[in-house]
Amino acid sequence: MINLILIWVMIILCIEAITELIVDADIFFNVRDWLSQKSNFLGKLLNCGYCVSVWVSFPFALVAPGIIFKYDTLISIIFLMDLLVKWMILHRLSNLVHELIVRLLQRIPFTFVIHKIEPEDNNEFKRSKRVGTSHSH
Repeated sequence: MINLILIWVMIILCIEAITELIVDADIFFNVRDWLSQKSNFLGKLLNCGYCVSVWVSFPFALVAPGIIFKYDTLISIIFLMDLLVKWMILHRLSNLVHELIVRLLQRIPFTFVIHKIEPEDNNEFKRSKRVGTSHSH
């Protein structure tokens, strides 16, 4: 039972992390921007964490261990019901985890340092002092 709970916790954290990467990571900015220019719908979808987590949750729901129903075949109404239940539970719990993380980060000051690299007269590089700011998602 503990293994089942740990598997579900790991899956939920993965869904939240992947969703956060797709929606907010700088590395995907160009992809989001390009898709937004191609399709208003895709642009809105990729900038909505709630929306993205629905679709990120689906493949995990396919492989997540069943928690409600037991079934012997993949082609059955029970399988489809179990899939739908897992899909929506994973989606909602990943959103809940995201909200908890955001609220926790808003309460705890989180500072990061951005270093500017400036050339000196002798063409060597040095790191300057902190120019960062606090981050609250």
